[in-house]
Amino acid sequence: MRAMGLRWPVRLAGALDASGRERFGVVGSPNAAGAPVPPALRRFLSAQGRADLSHPDASTWTAAEALSPIAWLTGRPLVPAPG
Repeated sequence: MRAMGLRWPVRLAGALDASGRERFGVVGSPNAAGAPVPPALRRFLSAQGRADLSHPDASTWTAAEALSPIAWLTGRPLVPAPG
């Protein structure tokens, strides 16, 4: 496979309600600190994407931050699976 020059994959993540309406959005790249990215996915990253992965900035979000709006929408506590 050829690298596609992608920056770290996600810039916007959203949560939809049962009617399909967007209820919450998170802008920024995911922060994968402490969670290894599989080599098959890493190959799709550009040099900038790999740098972003190695040195996340303040605009990144964690798995717990991404699960928070889903927990709010469902009314159920959610926790990330252990790595």
